[in-house]
Amino acid sequence: MNFYEIDESLPKDTRATQLLAKDPTGVKQFEKVSIYAISHVANDEMLARSLEYPDKFNPSGGLNDAFFDDAFTYGASVQRLINGWDVMGSGVHNAFEVRAESKRQGSENRKPKPENIYIGSFHMTAGELRNLQLEMENQQRVRVYDAGVEELDPNHAEILAIKDGLNKQLRHLFRVMLMTLARKRGLYVSPHLLEDGLSRARNSGCSLNEYPESPCADSDGYSLV
Repeated sequence: MNFYEIDESLPKDTRATQLLAKDPTGVKQFEKVSIYAISHVANDEMLARSLEYPDKFNPSGGLNDAFFDDAFTYGASVQRLINGWDVMGSGVHNAFEVRAESKRQGSENRKPKPENIYIGSFHMTAGELRNLQLEMENQQRVRVYDAGVEELDPNHAEILAIKDGLNKQLRHLFRVMLMTLARKRGLYVSPHLLEDGLSRARNSGCSLNEYPESPCADSDGYSLV
């Protein structure tokens, strides 16, 4: 049975819950569950998740705590950096930019979002995500699964989070913990940014890591690190 098969008649925001129900103990995280993935996602694997404007930004500037919110509902997409950022960085930036452009253009089933900008990516290991826990409980709420369901995207993975038992306050706290973890290594700035997007990155409140080949290299001495 395909791990990613769900009941499409149910609301879309139940996808994560449906998938988690297939793996009550979390053991399937350490089995390959998608056809085109090289392997399951190991704890020491680094993952990259894209940051886009305006969805994850506060109107007044800086980031909100919704960066991983879709892990509780639809599933949060990440790219596996199996060969390291130095080797894969350019390709990952390009893939995230293509997705952002698709959102700007829209489709038959999705309204255009012309204001959408791919700002950069945050990096964290699968183990860091899996081990994140609320202080008042002994439960690992975050699961990471390989999700290479398409031949052209074998390094896709998904983050799913268990929301059962979380009231509004605890869910907010857990989202903040996830956001703090994401920011740990700084924001890896997209080389595709124009000045407006680069300004958004600088005002995100994150330490910035600029990709070496970025055409947006700072020319006025502004430190990006």
